[in-house]
Amino acid sequence: MGSGLARFVSRNGLPVIVLLLAACATDNAPVAEIGQRAHSGQSGTGTVHVVVKGDTLHSISWRYGLDYRDVAKANGIGPPYTIYIGQRLQVTVKSPRKSRARSAKRPAATLSRRVTSASQRKTEKPSQDSSINWRWPLEGTIVKRFALEGDVNKGVDIAGRLGDSVASAADGVVVYAGSGLGGYGKLVIVKHDANYLSAYGHNSTLLVSEGDSVKGGQKVAEIGSSGKDLAMLHFEIRKDGKPKDPLLFLPRR
Repeated sequence: MGSGLARFVSRNGLPVIVLLLAACATDNAPVAEIGQRAHSGQSGTGTVHVVVKGDTLHSISWRYGLDYRDVAKANGIGPPYTIYIGQRLQVTVKSPRKSRARSAKRPAATLSRRVTSASQRKTEKPSQDSSINWRWPLEGTIVKRFALEGDVNKGVDIAGRLGDSVASAADGVVVYAGSGLGGYGKLVIVKHDANYLSAYGHNSTLLVSEGDSVKGGQKVAEIGSSGKDLAMLHFEIRKDGKPKDPLLFLPRR
């Protein structure tokens, strides 16, 4: 997936299902319907997101790459994190400029050691801090791997056939099911614990709804396409809102 993809996040805390009531005629009705594009604007204190039908606090946070609890706190929203059409939410978009400027001043040798160390920790960490029993959401060939630089892809793309079953990669609760996040098509997001979520994009049919409890291996969607000729699933794993390489979590095959 490219840099224009939407973002969403979840992190620590007890799993909370965002249960949204059907939208009423007034602008203050809770968000429920899917499919309308969100709008955002700039303000003096950061980016302002105007809530539209289909938005949830989880999906908005994913769009901007933020922790949903941080967004909730910044806007005075408490559990069950209900938001309303027309509501203006302050969100923060992180800029990579400062980190690049600081790293440019470091000696090359130091950078090399830091990169090596970080890489080693990254490959070790999933088995140490996650008790989730991950499984493949689709049996197919990986046609595009995870990459955060260059041709960015925040997950893996797995080839399949139209209508193939897409399974939840682990037990969890559906926190988003819809097509309101640009670049993902029909999307399902499952929260697995206080830290981890998984996302399943480019589906032709969604078989679950927000608030549904799912088991690992349970069918949640049917594969679609990315808008090109290839039928495929886009699969992501995020920890505390950060995209992680799914191949570090999924069993070897």
